[in-house]
Amino acid sequence: MCSGFLHRFSTGAITLGVMGACLFTTPRAFAQPAVDFKTPVVFNTLDDPQEVAIGNFLGGDDYPDVAVANKATHTEDWSITVYQNTQDWSPVSDGLTEIDDSPFLLNQAPTRIELADMGEASDDPAPDGKLDIVVLMPYDVYGSDPQVAILYQTAGGSFSSPHYVALDGDTTDAMGLALNDLDRDGRVVIALAAMHTSGLCYTQSPDFGHGGIAVYVGNNDATFDEPPYYFCTRDPTNNSSPKPCFVAIDDMDQDGLKDVVCSNTDDDQIAVLINESPAP
Repeated sequence: MCSGFLHRFSTGAITLGVMGACLFTTPRAFAQPAVDFKTPVVFNTLDDPQEVAIGNFLGGDDYPDVAVANKATHTEDWSITVYQNTQDWSPVSDGLTEIDDSPFLLNQAPTRIELADMGEASDDPAPDGKLDIVVLMPYDVYGSDPQVAILYQTAGGSFSSPHYVALDGDTTDAMGLALNDLDRDGRVVIALAAMHTSGLCYTQSPDFGHGGIAVYVGNNDATFDEPPYYFCTRDPTNNSSPKPCFVAIDDMDQDGLKDVVCSNTDDDQIAVLINESPAP
């Protein structure tokens, strides 16, 4: 039996390591657990950190940096906190330091955060080789429409003010966020798992309103095409309500195209959408 890992504190802090141990009912050949950690190094954030994204996106080194989505109780604390890796994890060092422009304030509460090269917030259509921050904001306490915020990385090692992308009006209760190039044309796609959709859900059946995957194709210039929706159930004529909640992207059949996997909370199923996009 293994003890679980603590992902975040409710007191407004993140931790990068938590002591874990495995308790075995039969003797093992080793005296110490196979996995162990030092004492946690804790960093204060704003209120209610929901999720972290880790990647080598600052400093041009091989040390991963950290971005945190703070959902917050108070609207003035809806934000993204960004930490740069100091490369020094000795007992007397902090390990991470918050960059000067952080936190980056948002106009809605964030729930999901990812990193990807979204291009530039300009007329240049080519990716710029920098990892940007993408945040899903499915709703706020005032009932605003769902949005995605993109914070473009700047040349000075910081990030732009949030660029907001209004989600299609048919997308409601968007919970899952995944980013990738689905058709190998160099454009990053925002894939959202929407638990409800009020209109167009699938190119073959516009009347299905119980959730699906919304695919926003980016143009690498801070704009996105109007999304098609895809079912997360085998039978689109069945008036069930799968309510896809989370989504992930990878090449499930190793054909070179990234596929989509989503979880259906009401059907007690997962759905795998095998990509059959034509060559660009």
